[in-house]
Amino acid sequence: MSKTRSISEKVKDRGPSRILAEKLKRRATTRSVSQKRPAKGVTLSILNPIGIVETQLMEPAPRLTDLNGKRIGLFWNTKMRGDLALRKVEELLKQRFSDLEFTWFESKTYAEGLRPEEVETIKGLRNQAMVGTSGD
Repeated sequence: MSKTRSISEKVKDRGPSRILAEKLKRRATTRSVSQKRPAKGVTLSILNPIGIVETQLMEPAPRLTDLNGKRIGLFWNTKMRGDLALRKVEELLKQRFSDLEFTWFESKTYAEGLRPEEVETIKGLRNQAMVGTSGD
């Protein structure tokens, strides 16, 4: 009998989670000495630079059964290349559905979220569906 065994044979004997644990243990022992031993007396504090973020829960809008003849809002937060993705979405939707109307809205406040007046502007567009992107 051969001394080398396949992974599937090992799994039968020990189970997949034990084999994974053994692999992770081997990887951990090959790390550098500085990563193995934490420095004595060192404390690491991690702070959130944004602070406390206030959110408001909202119910999702009901799903549309059909997009034909609908007004679709395209929202871009002006992050790089997000507009390219939206243009492609618009192109693909036009190919798939008929009689669509599109409105575009962009906001430069992507870090803070939409301002209340921007939310009101979007509501005033009377879109029946929205697609939003953020690039990067």
